[in-house]
Amino acid sequence: MNMRRASQQLTPSAPPPAKIASLVAVGAFTLAAVNLIAVIPFRWAPHLLVSPTSVERHYDGRVVLTLVGVGLLFLANQLRKQKRRAWQVAVVLAAVATLVHMLRPDDHVAAVVSSLLLVGLVAARRTFVVPGDRFSVRRCLRASTLYFVAVFAYGIVALWLMRHQLEPDPTLTGMLRTVFAGLVGAEGAYEYTRSFWPAVFELSLLMLGTLGGVIAAIMLFRPYVHRHCHDPADYARARELVDRFGDDTLSYFALREGKTHFFSSDGRAMIAYCYRGGYALASGDPVGDPASIPLVVDEFLAMCADHGWGVAVLAARESDAAMYTSRGLHSYYLGDEAIVDCETFSLVGRPIRKVRQSVHRLEKAGYTFELVDAAAAESLSADYVRVTRRWQGKAPDRGFTMALGRFADADDGGCLVAVARDEAGEARGFLHLVPFSGDRPGYSLDAMRRDPSSPNGLMEYMVVECIQALRERGASRLSLNFAAFARLLHGDASLTPFQRLQRWVVLRFNPYFQIESLYTFNRKFMPEWQSRCIYYDDRWNVVRIGILYGEVETLVNIPPLRRLVTPSANRVRQGRRSSPAGLPVPAD
Repeated sequence: MNMRRASQQLTPSAPPPAKIASLVAVGAFTLAAVNLIAVIPFRWAPHLLVSPTSVERHYDGRVVLTLVGVGLLFLANQLRKQKRRAWQVAVVLAAVATLVHMLRPDDHVAAVVSSLLLVGLVAARRTFVVPGDRFSVRRCLRASTLYFVAVFAYGIVALWLMRHQLEPDPTLTGMLRTVFAGLVGAEGAYEYTRSFWPAVFELSLLMLGTLGGVIAAIMLFRPYVHRHCHDPADYARARELVDRFGDDTLSYFALREGKTHFFSSDGRAMIAYCYRGGYALASGDPVGDPASIPLVVDEFLAMCADHGWGVAVLAARESDAAMYTSRGLHSYYLGDEAIVDCETFSLVGRPIRKVRQSVHRLEKAGYTFELVDAAAAESLSADYVRVTRRWQGKAPDRGFTMALGRFADADDGGCLVAVARDEAGEARGFLHLVPFSGDRPGYSLDAMRRDPSSPNGLMEYMVVECIQALRERGASRLSLNFAAFARLLHGDASLTPFQRLQRWVVLRFNPYFQIESLYTFNRKFMPEWQSRCIYYDDRWNVVRIGILYGEVETLVNIPPLRRLVTPSANRVRQGRRSSPAGLPVPAD
C-alpha cells in the first residue's frame, strides 16, 4: 500500500486520486439520476434525456434501468471512498446501462452519459484500491442464498394457494418466473382474476426483494474489519512509551484493556484506538517522543485510508488543533478537563467555603483518609467492589478515553488508591488515580466511588485530602472529572447562535447524563481548565461519530444490527507500519 498516497487523502488540497474518485462518484450519481428519470412513466419527463416514445412501450428496459439507478446511487459514496469492490460492481452496472440506453430509441444523451462513466471507471481503475472485508463475499453469498431460497419458497406457496385466481394454470416454471419478476417489480407470467390479494402478494415480493438487496449490499461493501486481539508484546511496548513520554493527563488510559496500539515506523510513538462501525476511534492524543508524534499521526491516517476507515480522535487537546486540522481533520469542542494545582491549592477564602465546611463535617464525624500504592491495595478489592455496586446499582461501568477499567492491578505499580473510612473503620469511599509525567507531573482521577449511605460531602473530603497527600508526595497537579460542554454551560452573551443551540440541547440531555452536575462539582476546587475536542475526517458523519463515541463510552447502547455492518467473527489483525512487536522502544 502506498502510505504517502493514503496519508495525503485527508489533506485540504486533495491529491489527484481523491479528486478522481470524487469525480467518478459524481458521475455515478448523475447516471443514477438519468436512469431513474428514464423510467418515469410520464410524458413530462425531460425529453433531452429520455425518448418520448420509449415510455409508452410495454417493455423498454425500465426494470433494468431502475435497478442500475438504485445501485449506482448506493455506490456513489462507496466510489468516493475509493473502494475496489464498489468499482467492480459499478463497471458492470455502467456497461449494462450503456447497452440498454443504446437499445432504447432516441436515448442518445443518456447513452453518452453512461458511456462516459464506463470509460471513466476503466481509466481510473488504479484509483480504487481500498479493500473490502475479506470474509464478506463468502458470507454475503451464503446469507443471500438462504434468504432468497426462503423467499422463493414463500412465493411458490402463496401462488399455489391462489392457483384458482391465476390464468393460465400455474406451473413450477411459471411460478418461479413470477416470483423472480416480483422481486424486481416486474410483471409475472400470470393474470389475476381478483385484485386485492394479488396486489398484496406483489407488494410483499417487491419489499422482500428490496430488503434482500439492501442487506446484500451492506454485507458486500462493508469495510475491512479489525477486531482487537490482545498482544502482550505490543502492550509492553505501549507501557514503555507511556512510562517514558506520558506527559498528558490521559496518557496512562492508553493502557486500558480493549484498546489496540498503532506504533510509528520508528517505534517512538503510538496511538491507542478501537475499531467501531467503520471508524478508527483514537483515544486521546498520541503518546511518544514529540519529534515522532507527526509521523505516527500521518501513518495512522494512512492506515485508516488504506482500510477505508473513517477517523476520529476522541478527547484530544484543543492546543493540538493545528496538528490535526493541517491534515484535513475537523474540530468539535467536547468539553473541559479540570486540573487542580496541588502546590497552590488552599481551603482558605470565601469562594471555597462550602468545600471547607464539607471537609470539617466529615472530620468531626470520625472519617479518616489513606492513600496507598495500587499494587499494595489488593486487600481493598472486596471493599471496592462492594462500594462500587452500591454506588452504580445496575448501571454499566462507563468510560473509554478517561478510564482504566481495572483496580489494584499488579502491573499498575505507579497508580494510587485513596480510601475514606468511617469512625468504625469501614471503607465508604474510593478514588483510583493514574500517573502522568512531564515538567509538572501528577495524577489523573480514574474512578470515584462512594457508598450512597455515607454523608454528603464525602467526595469533596476525599478530593481535598488527596490533593494534600499528593502535594506531600511531590505531585504538582491532579486531574479531576471531565466536564462535557463546560464552555457552553458557563457561557454568556459571547456565545454564537449555533453555540446557543448546542447549549439548549445539552441542557435538555442534562437530566440523563448529569452533565451540569459534573461541571459544578469540578468548579468547587477552582481548577485550571484544559479544553478537549473531537477531531474527525468528514463533516457529514459528525452525528454518526457522536453515536459511536457514546457507544464506546457506554453512554448509549447500539442494537445487535451492528453485526450486519461490522462482522464480529472476523479476527483480523491489521498490519502495523512499525518495527517488529518484540523490539524495545529505541533509546534516545
